[in-house]
Amino acid sequence: MLLQGCGGGASESGEGDVASSVDELEAAEGAEMAAVQESQTGTEVVEDFDRMVVKTAELDVRAEDVRESAAEAREVSDRYGGEVLNSRVYAGSGPVSADLVLSVSSGEFEAALDELRGLGDRVTTDTVEGQDVTEEFADLEPRERNLLAAEESLLTLYDRVESVDDTLEVERELTELRGQVEEVQGRVQYLKDGAP
Repeated sequence: MLLQGCGGGASESGEGDVASSVDELEAAEGAEMAAVQESQTGTEVVEDFDRMVVKTAELDVRAEDVRESAAEAREVSDRYGGEVLNSRVYAGSGPVSADLVLSVSSGEFEAALDELRGLGDRVTTDTVEGQDVTEEFADLEPRERNLLAAEESLLTLYDRVESVDDTLEVERELTELRGQVEEVQGRVQYLKDGAP
């Protein structure tokens, strides 16, 4: 079962084997930028962001009743404000196994993971990893501001153009720029939502 917390996952498999992977963005309330001015020779600007970390946990859990454990894993996701993103039960000639991809709200990563650990008879693998995405977030905020400023400039230009060809060219540029703005805003929101 793959359990995601606003960027996360869990996975379940085996005859009594449940594999859980949980991705989550875990960071402080939001990244704050602080400008520090000092030095006798000039001004130095230092950006100070709280760390933003994407966590991934993988569990392999042995369970007597895989189908029941998979159903319980779905309930864990529901309880923590998540949803089932993927679900597969294998019941071929070998032992029954299941793989699930779930998501939960980012602030619930540890609690959901603790519950998933208790779904079977024993945990055979328990791995938690983190990926620091602070730099990505720090790069996105100024990029978003720059794109919005460029969009504003194009809108001002749009109001002043007189020819049809110029109007069409500015509209094309605005459409392309709007796509970039929305892409950056989507990623920023994804990272912010993933922070507890």
